[in-house]
Amino acid sequence: MEIKIYRNADREMALKKIVWRSYTQRKLILIALIIIMGFAAVALAIASKVGNFWKFETCLGITTLAIGLLRLFDYLRNKSNYFGQLSCKADEKLEITINDNEIIYEAEDFRAIFQWHYYKFYSVTNELLLLKNNLNQLSPLIIAKSELSQKDLLELTLLLERKYLRRV
Repeated sequence: MEIKIYRNADREMALKKIVWRSYTQRKLILIALIIIMGFAAVALAIASKVGNFWKFETCLGITTLAIGLLRLFDYLRNKSNYFGQLSCKADEKLEITINDNEIIYEAEDFRAIFQWHYYKFYSVTNELLLLKNNLNQLSPLIIAKSELSQKDLLELTLLLERKYLRRV
């Protein structure tokens, strides 16, 4: 069995954006909640107008707000680094070959060969199949279901089960 997938760099970048969004969605919600809690604590401390401004509630609110803003800055920096490392030529062609022994990922100036024991998990969404090395991996091998025929998708699913990859 051999499955070949051809795509251009724009398609690859679009798939990576989907993975980034799904990987960081919960983190972004958590950051927003931290910032909101910080604003709420500061607002309540200011509204109470009792005693000194620098009381426990104000300090707690400002500290929580600072932590939330630092986490937001870290999120934006990580996003910039992630997509900066993925940049490639827009007209570059990519080829993924999947067979019983290995997965070959080829670009015009790059070739990577992964043996099946490298991957330990896979997950299936409505539109994507992700092969992962560990559960929190941000750079899995992404295969869009639309890139495969029904026959190839079934063969690949059976191959994943034969290779003892755990579905998560």
